[in-house]
Amino acid sequence: MGPILRSGIIALLLGLAACAPQYAVVENTQQQIGPLGVNPTQQWNEVPKTHSIGRKPTWTVNGVTLDSLTFFVDVKDGEALLSSQGKEDKSYPTYASDMLPHELVEMVEKTFAVELSANISESGELAPVTFGGQPGFEFEFRYITPDELKRRAYVIGAIKNETLNVVVFQAAALHYFDKILPSARSMLRGASVE
Repeated sequence: MGPILRSGIIALLLGLAACAPQYAVVENTQQQIGPLGVNPTQQWNEVPKTHSIGRKPTWTVNGVTLDSLTFFVDVKDGEALLSSQGKEDKSYPTYASDMLPHELVEMVEKTFAVELSANISESGELAPVTFGGQPGFEFEFRYITPDELKRRAYVIGAIKNETLNVVVFQAAALHYFDKILPSARSMLRGASVE
């Protein structure tokens, strides 16, 4: 391999490395995300907003293509989990403070389906849970992205003073979801809400 070709390959690799998201390590102390306080139970990395779903606060263990934990906090009556501003082809369902639990499930699933162009393949059982000291809900669902990757999601949330706080952990169904879920679930069930 000649020196010019070698220099070209090195420049290409450096250019590709510069395009990769730069994650920041999440400190292993209480973290405040809006009104939500969580204590990380394992090593998480903060994802740059440019690489997160809807520019929402997002953490990952192995990179967002394999797993992510996204915080949808302070969602007010009439707002969507994600903004459709600048996304004329996407229409997200909106939150209403009088929604029934199954309607919240549909709202979260439809938001992911629209944002990720995914097909929801299975909805799990909705269950009551205490989240941030409030009566809340949790459920799981499965979906398939356009690259045909099967993914699973765990959702936990609660309404406080008519404001919705929801966190979604999602990961590749094969290996990553089952490996990280126990830690993520434990951390989220121990969350506090101001």
